Amino acid sequence: MARLREKLRHLIPVHRLSLESFVDFNRLVLFGATAGEMRPLELRSDIAINKMTHDDLAALANGTGRFSDQAKLYYANRRIDTAYGGYLNANLVHMSWVYTSREYAKEPFQRLVLNDGEVEIVNCFTSEKCRGMGIYPYVIQFLSHLYFENGATRVYMMAHHDNLPSQRGIIKAGLRPVGEVTYVRIPGSSGKCVYYRRSITSH
Repeated sequence: MARLREKLRHLIPVHRLSLESFVDFNRLVLFGATAGEMRPLELRSDIAINKMTHDDLAALANGTGRFSDQAKLYYANRRIDTAYGGYLNANLVHMSWVYTSREYAKEPFQRLVLNDGEVEIVNCFTSEKCRGMGIYPYVIQFLSHLYFENGATRVYMMAHHDNLPSQRGIIKAGLRPVGEVTYVRIPGSSGKCVYYRRSITSH
């Protein structure tokens, strides 16, 4: 047994190990708004926002790049089809997805327990060449109003606690901080064993 321990000591240099080697820990800021809390929507003539069709997503899934990666993961692999595209001069420059509890049921884990009428805007990405044009907050605001008009009672979003640009965009759209979600994955390299804690602040 002593010989085995000595071999393991050489194979696993303990002095190089850290907590991050075993645990993936993240803290996310949770934002939310009701219809009455959202800012009025001022439509932009330069940006068109459309729900992406199955043909759109299938074509993207056969391509390359960040938008294609999203289509492969969420549409092709998980059969989630609630993606919206933001188009500038007919070119796709932004993608966002909207989740209800139905979409979360297709995910390997659930970050939020969404009640009836609640939605979360997730997986937002704007082309780097189009950042700084206000597209990200505009899409958030547009989708929030769209879902409120169709019966949603509350919209949620999340951003990593140190991703200040994303947080500023969410606040600019009209959502406000309402709590946090702590993400822990053990072991850190696993795609499973995921735990979330949702803490919502009362206002």
